[in-house]
Amino acid sequence: MNLKTSSKPHWLQHFPLHPFLFAIYPILALLAFNISEVDLSSGFRPILVSLAVVGLVAFILWLFHRDWRRAALSLTIVLILFYSYGHIYMLLKGANLNGFYIFRHRTLIPIWLVGGFLILWRIWRRPINVAAATYMFNVVGLFLLLMPSFQLISHFLQSRVSQVQAAQNTQTLDLKAGNEPPDIYYIILDG
Repeated sequence: MNLKTSSKPHWLQHFPLHPFLFAIYPILALLAFNISEVDLSSGFRPILVSLAVVGLVAFILWLFHRDWRRAALSLTIVLILFYSYGHIYMLLKGANLNGFYIFRHRTLIPIWLVGGFLILWRIWRRPINVAAATYMFNVVGLFLLLMPSFQLISHFLQSRVSQVQAAQNTQTLDLKAGNEPPDIYYIILDG
């Protein structure tokens, strides 16, 4: 009897969750970065739309090739290329050769498309270890979600604590019954 023991969890190797994780990450990272500017609930709709689009595209890719893990792998590559394009463009847009800017949209988009097509062709036409790739992308996707999730949860907990403290402080500032509150005048100097 041949028992194969592996330290890798079975579900991380065989269930391609990574397209959904990579679809959620940019939204959570943007929320975490701007948590003082936006409400946490403003991220629910983009997350739902992103998950729905990823699910639909994954299903379409599965219809063409009848392999969930390869479909998920190619979709994750497309998501990485899609979400990283702006960052790569901002990094390379200042590169010039004697005053001629090399990386503009008209040059970078074709490079990006050809590179993406070659990667996808490699995934679909060549033998690759899909279980290892699924495991790697699942682990990377889970790891990516840790930091923004931690930032969002800690901000949520800190805001709850500060709300409770503010409620306790306002209870101690009650006026005595029968006293009229003082008149308050704001003087706004206008030019």
